[in-house]
Amino acid sequence: MFRGLAAVALLAVCLGTTCAEASAKGIQHFFFGPGVTTSCEMNIGVPKIPTSVYCQTYPHTESVILSPKGKLTICHGNNCIGNPPEQIPTLVYGSWIDGGPFRCTSKRAGVQCVVRSTGHGFLIAPTSIKRV
Repeated sequence: MFRGLAAVALLAVCLGTTCAEASAKGIQHFFFGPGVTTSCEMNIGVPKIPTSVYCQTYPHTESVILSPKGKLTICHGNNCIGNPPEQIPTLVYGSWIDGGPFRCTSKRAGVQCVVRSTGHGFLIAPTSIKRV
């Protein structure tokens, strides 16, 4: 279901400009995990933002960044989180979104994001971040 929403979002971007211009600006996907305590952002080819997946959890105040090579950067504390955009969709249990080298999947245990080619990444839950 979410993959369909992502395709609609890309189509909307391409309708407002040419698809070549849209790809030159990069692609960003924003979503909540179920329960809205976890929010994520997937950046692919966005100028001045590294290709990465960033997820944060609140009120536990932790965040994690996943690079295309599988490197994780974990941060703890209030300086590690921000406000997600308004009106972003929820990635329902069992759904996933692919972007660039990444796949994020909504699981009962949390949101799992990995580099598809290696399976390396993280699982973020409301109270923890674990390497996978």
